[in-house]
Amino acid sequence: MKCKKKINLRDLLQRIIRQLIQRNLNIIEDQLNQLGTYDIAIWEGLTRGFVRSMNLIRLGTKLLKKNSFAQQAQRVLLRYFEKCLEIADKGENPNQKARALAKLARAGIFLPYPSVGNIFRKATDEIYNISDILDRIRAGSYILFEISRIYYFRERKKDEIVIGDDDLKIIENLGRRIYEEILTWIDLIPDVAEKAKSLVILSESIRDFTTIVSSNEKRVQWIDTNEAEILANESLKASEILDDPYEKGIIKAYVGYLYGSLAPDLRESSQMLINQALEIAFSLARENLKLAGKLLGEIAYIKALMGNEDEAEVLFNEACLLTLKCPEIENVLVALNIAELSGKARLVRVTGELLEDYILPIIHSINDDVRHIALKAIASDVAAWVDSGWGARLAESASEEIWSLDPLDVFDGEQVYLLALGAAKSAFASPSASWRILDFIISGLRSDLWANTLFIKAITFEWFGKALGALKDIPYLYNTLRDEFIAYFTKIKTSSNQRFIPVALAEFASGLANADVTLSQTLLEEAIKGAQGTNLETYVFAKAIMIAEKISSALNEHYLSEILKVAENKLSLDETVDYLNDILRTLIKSRSRSKRKIAKFIVDIITDSKESEITNSKAVKRFIKILRKIDSSWANEIDAMVREVRRENSPRKYKTECFKRYREKEI
Repeated sequence: MKCKKKINLRDLLQRIIRQLIQRNLNIIEDQLNQLGTYDIAIWEGLTRGFVRSMNLIRLGTKLLKKNSFAQQAQRVLLRYFEKCLEIADKGENPNQKARALAKLARAGIFLPYPSVGNIFRKATDEIYNISDILDRIRAGSYILFEISRIYYFRERKKDEIVIGDDDLKIIENLGRRIYEEILTWIDLIPDVAEKAKSLVILSESIRDFTTIVSSNEKRVQWIDTNEAEILANESLKASEILDDPYEKGIIKAYVGYLYGSLAPDLRESSQMLINQALEIAFSLARENLKLAGKLLGEIAYIKALMGNEDEAEVLFNEACLLTLKCPEIENVLVALNIAELSGKARLVRVTGELLEDYILPIIHSINDDVRHIALKAIASDVAAWVDSGWGARLAESASEEIWSLDPLDVFDGEQVYLLALGAAKSAFASPSASWRILDFIISGLRSDLWANTLFIKAITFEWFGKALGALKDIPYLYNTLRDEFIAYFTKIKTSSNQRFIPVALAEFASGLANADVTLSQTLLEEAIKGAQGTNLETYVFAKAIMIAEKISSALNEHYLSEILKVAENKLSLDETVDYLNDILRTLIKSRSRSKRKIAKFIVDIITDSKESEITNSKAVKRFIKILRKIDSSWANEIDAMVREVRRENSPRKYKTECFKRYREKEI
């Protein structure tokens, strides 16, 4: 029997429109309430929901033949849109906030929403609140990408979007400003490999067009990319003098991609550079499987961006296999990063296969329960690229298993770091699971066991700093753990051997330096003050230099100046040189860029010293041995100078010794 029930088409369409928006909005609100930020991937779903809703409104108007439906539905959508703007504005992570606002601005041209240009302006303002220069470049490039989409839709979907001339002018000016700022920031990056990566990120963001500089009767004109090409050439030239083959390979791969995207006449050079990067990766496989796999994974990602997806799939697979031939913790993290790159390249099937076939079996075989659980939580973030439900299940499983353990099971700092990283990575997959993992760390910090002197001696506090830094993108988790660490340091200052505290503070500040400059610097100053006049002073000062290198050149020069003042106040040449020697030894171990400056200080001090002091100095001999590890030719030059001074200052002794030997022969 034929069913005679009828549906109300108007209600059906309105229900679908509400669900397209409300479902993602609920997830974002939950994340915001628990984490203080939100997953930008959900905002992409929300943005597409607005666009699809407008398509449904047009379809409904056509079917119902009533304009009243369109007017009512658009009013509902505008209310949702304004609510989304309010929610985006409450985010405490400026990086995610800028991206969310830029996505909403893209959705706004379809509604249409007035003042889309002002939304882009708010998004642009947020990037200046990002302290890390690399994150700032990524966020700025992301806004440029969203601006490019505005112009793409303006050309391809003229009948579906509305954008006023005033808004267009604001967007053009913002596009030009951001582009110029990003090029300036890229030029400031000291690491040539990171500079090359940042150029590629910028290139990707403006692939649809170079960038907007002016508009004439709604026709877009583009700026020249010569500046980006010049910076790429500088990176390539700098790579030739690098000793690190991995860094050299990364630069060649990314500059190769950049050449391929900048101009057709550079395609041949592009292919040649990528082939050279592949050659380096294969050569590295004989010496270092982790670096070989890591480089091969980056090349696979570049191949995917260039549209060579078949080759990219094979390279992703081989990169993961290479890395996991030595299933150490660092290698597993690299393999997870390779899988994540495949997800970012939209090769989701490959991501799932890498995770299920290779990575998770290795994680399950790890005997250390703490590391096993932490890595499972980290893997949940990669699984979410394939299926959000899979990611949530992995995160929940890890958070349940962790409470079968006790803080007593933690015996080194790396375990704490991995747990914190697991909490950060699982935050969007399952906020509640993330909090449970963090609560385990907090229970350890509050326990008497972790305040015990033996535990403090065994722990490397740099891992604790890295643990806090791992949470920098999740404000509520970060703020909570930061307060717990401050309380922990207050506790151990009163209950532990005081002479360990300056070292603990300096190491913690070193691990935290990339995430929270202000707190890192505050802790460092406290460490320097506590170490003054003790045998820990040189170690803490060396840590201060290494931290300052991550923060700013001005701070680095300040600490170098302070070290020189202290050294020059020593009573003798030997004391001065040995003081700086101690700092130099620590810097050499960490491959600090400032080691040559300290060595230059010592050379200047030796040069300005009395010849009699140089002649009798054992510290100068020790310095020359250390200098050979930095620059052997420079060491030989200083050694020759010191020998000459000694010869000139002991002619009598030389003649006397010669005379004695001569007389002995005669007798």
